[in-house]
Amino acid sequence: VLPLPLSELYGSGSQSTQLNPKEMIFGATSKDGTAAFYGTIPLFGNNTDDAYKKALELIWGGSYSKSGLAMIARQYPTAKYYNSVQAALIQADADEKVICPTHRLAHLASQNRNVTVRTYSFQHYTFNGCDWCVELGVCINSTQDAATFQWATHGSDIAYVLNSRVGPNIIDQTRIYCPMTSAENKFQRTVEGLWGSFAREGQGGIPESSWPLISKTATASAPTLALRVEGKEGGIEVIHGYKKDDCDFWAEIEEKHGL
Repeated sequence: VLPLPLSELYGSGSQSTQLNPKEMIFGATSKDGTAAFYGTIPLFGNNTDDAYKKALELIWGGSYSKSGLAMIARQYPTAKYYNSVQAALIQADADEKVICPTHRLAHLASQNRNVTVRTYSFQHYTFNGCDWCVELGVCINSTQDAATFQWATHGSDIAYVLNSRVGPNIIDQTRIYCPMTSAENKFQRTVEGLWGSFAREGQGGIPESSWPLISKTATASAPTLALRVEGKEGGIEVIHGYKKDDCDFWAEIEEKHGL
């Protein structure tokens, strides 16, 4: 049990209390929001303006005013997400609840002179119904649907880190077999290799040229490793300033609403 929130442990720039790691990796999946798990996202195919507005109210109405909800709608318009209400809402939920807080913690941790930090974003959509968005009914089981491009639901990275082809059906708790393509197998070995090297050797086991550390003077333009399959998704690459605009937005709106 942590004696203080992580933000307090790392906010001062010095090691505190009982949490003293030397090397850390922070990251999330591209659609790491969990609103769909709680039934607050309209089901796939329901892409009306009314469905979008009702979901905004259901998810954020308790925290934000009507003007705040309008700000969220402007930041996450469905047109930006291939007219998918589901993709827009889940991205907003992911950015607010997981991705931006994760990056804030990474930047705070990086200020500690005794800690080295890297960040990643897992951005691969797994076909064959093996991304939970299919089971949850918020996406279609197709690599041809533009909205699922680089869509990775909460937890979808685990199979690639642990080299697993079998996982739980979260609806009825049966088992699902998830075969990987040759490209996914290659990608999986790379992801597993990165985590394995970190576990065995720490940050020194990963070349900084392929996955840069966040510097002690880290800003919002700090490097993030995007984990994608080669080909259409673009492969693994380092992105600078990942989610800066969206995270600046959430910082601003949270401050305005006293959150």
